[in-house]
Amino acid sequence: MIVVTDEQRTDAWYSGRIGWPTVSRAGDIMARTLAPRKRYATQLALERITGESADGYQSAAMAWGTEMEDAARLMLRLTLGYKIETCGLLQHDTLPLRGSPDGLTPDVPATWENKSPTSHVHVDTIRTRKVPHNYYWQQQGQLLLVGYDLSIYTSFDPRMPPNARLVVIEVERNQSDIDRLGEELIKFDEEINAIVETIQNYQGAPHGQQRHKTSIIPEPAMAKG
Repeated sequence: MIVVTDEQRTDAWYSGRIGWPTVSRAGDIMARTLAPRKRYATQLALERITGESADGYQSAAMAWGTEMEDAARLMLRLTLGYKIETCGLLQHDTLPLRGSPDGLTPDVPATWENKSPTSHVHVDTIRTRKVPHNYYWQQQGQLLLVGYDLSIYTSFDPRMPPNARLVVIEVERNQSDIDRLGEELIKFDEEINAIVETIQNYQGAPHGQQRHKTSIIPEPAMAKG
């Protein structure tokens, strides 16, 4: 594991993510349909060409999640006694993968990822006790990145009664899935490079070539009876 930056959400952190597949988007890479993967590959290809991030937009839900992170960290520490350390941008030693877990608990050891979703999603997590599909791959991606065997997933909603504000799910390392993710990351990086090559090698219409004009033949006039 390589430490790219010591802190998150700094200028260096944002620029360090440009053009790189990140753990937070592992669910798109491993999506059940191809559309999310293709969109993400195109996004990263454009970032590699322009050197500019396409990830600048932050929705209200994303901002809410960021705001709730410290409160969730404190509640997890008070509930289970975990000491959670912050970390910056990390890079895998050999695979095209970077990421920033919300925290690390070296004493366990485990990675930590918190979500503060809508109350409906939070309640669904309470009922099912399962990590949503996209977030599952994010958890496995963190374990691939850091090398730990355990990831702690929390869903935090301060609008709930005190007993239901924090849901804690331990996600164990699934080596079979991690191997699949590693293989798909290599393929995904090749897909990005192919898009970059297509764009860079595109010649457009040859100079001076005129577009063919389509002739419209008028319909014959109807004979008057």
